[in-house]
Order: sequence, then structure tokens, then C-alpha cells
Amino acid sequence: MLKPYPTVKFEKEAAHRLQAVLAEVPFLSVVAVKQNVIDPDHRWELDLLVEVKSNGRPQKIVCDFQSNGQPRIVRAAIDQLRHY
Repeated sequence: MLKPYPTVKFEKEAAHRLQAVLAEVPFLSVVAVKQNVIDPDHRWELDLLVEVKSNGRPQKIVCDFQSNGQPRIVRAAIDQLRHY
């Protein structure tokens, strides 16, 4: 049986590792990292939003963390991200 991994610790570690990987990309610069972003109208909530600049153009990397990797869970998460 797998031991449960604390969600908050997992999300912070994932954010830190993503920043470390993005820092190695020569044409990207990380502008901001925001965790637990909520839409003002409460239509969606993001686990992680990373704002970067790629060749001077602003881009966003949107992350949604799931504790289960079953295909139906992944499809639902992708659908949620599409509505962002």
C-alpha cells in the first residue's frame, strides 16, 4: 500500500522543481509563481500558475495537481484547465 503524501508539501515541492527546471531554459524568464489561484467569480481554482516570458512574450503555465492518475481523473482535470 502506498503511503499518502501530504498534498500541501507535494504542491510546494512541485512548484519549486518546476521553477528550477524553467530556470535552466535559456529563452525563458520566470515572472511570477502563484499557488492556489481562485477566479474572482469562483468559477475555477488553479493549484499553480507560473507566468513566464519567452522571447519577450508573456506566457502562462497552468497546473492542476491530482492525487490519482486514472484516465477519467486526468481527462476531467484537462477539461477543467481548458476552461481556464
